[in-house]
Amino acid sequence: MVTGAMRPRFIQAILALLTAIYLVIGVGFLVDLDGWAAAIEVAPTTGTARTDLRATYGGFMLGIGVLFAGSLRANPRGGLWLGAVTSLGLLGGRVLSLALGDRPGPLMYQFLAAEIALAVACLALLREAPAPPQA
Repeated sequence: MVTGAMRPRFIQAILALLTAIYLVIGVGFLVDLDGWAAAIEVAPTTGTARTDLRATYGGFMLGIGVLFAGSLRANPRGGLWLGAVTSLGLLGGRVLSLALGDRPGPLMYQFLAAEIALAVACLALLREAPAPPQA
């Protein structure tokens, strides 16, 4: 249990972790598409597939990482909401795949566990996060 003076530091740690995750994934897919795609067992075989993977896993993830980075000081509460929503969205997609009968490899279950932990942490810390400054 995170209590008292540790809460702001824990909020910052969660947001820094989310920043790192999204920036690393984004940059990884932008600069080494084939290597990162292979790591998740995706084989982009056409120019359209490569472009979409680079845009979605590269550019979009990088953009989300920048939002997390900005939230560290400017709006931790917004960053926690973003963390909860993105984690729950990814989690929902994985659960739907499982419900539809897909049987992914161990890496997807590790991602699922991380998404549950991040969603729970973000939602639990929302009450403790300071409100954004008023303009």
